[in-house]
Amino acid sequence: MQFLDADDLLLPTKLEKCLHRFAEQPVLGVVYTDYDLRSPDLSASVPVERPGTMPEGQVLAALFQRTASFFNPACPLIRREAVEAIGFFDERLRAVEDWQYWVRLAAGGFPFGYVPERLVWYRDTPQSMSKDPLRMATARLMAVEGLRGVPLPPEIDLPGKIADRHHALAMVLWEQGDRRSARQHLAQARVCIPRAAGAVACSVR
Repeated sequence: MQFLDADDLLLPTKLEKCLHRFAEQPVLGVVYTDYDLRSPDLSASVPVERPGTMPEGQVLAALFQRTASFFNPACPLIRREAVEAIGFFDERLRAVEDWQYWVRLAAGGFPFGYVPERLVWYRDTPQSMSKDPLRMATARLMAVEGLRGVPLPPEIDLPGKIADRHHALAMVLWEQGDRRSARQHLAQARVCIPRAAGAVACSVR
């Protein structure tokens, strides 16, 4: 399965390179490429911060270190068996639904492979939702909370991640002057209380 937003472009060899990687490693559930962030008219490349190393194999821990994808939604090609096992995007989300989907795929045990070529053009538009801090912070919290029904290994601290996202949303709300809502999310973040032996008790209301 290949995702493609109307604003973005696949370069001619994108699918071919991904399929070649699948043929080399049939165990892979997802193969993703690098991408190029482009100006609105696509005429110029825009600098973008990238991870030092693009993860491969079992990438769940790498995905969970951040609540943003390290690749554009058009970068992956997903094996049909993986889609049939995991399902589709969470339609309740209006942003960060791609990150949550990659987490669900990784949690389902599907290895990721990487093609180190920029084979997707991602258009940088001024009205992009990613430039709205409040909407993005709210969406990231919803995306993490939506993982509560996903079987995650014990080393993945979902309660702690939920607390982090409540705290991040509280900071955005505070900066925008909504002190009451900020305090509510700070209180929710404090609900996650460290216990003995590194265990965490968390109740998200």
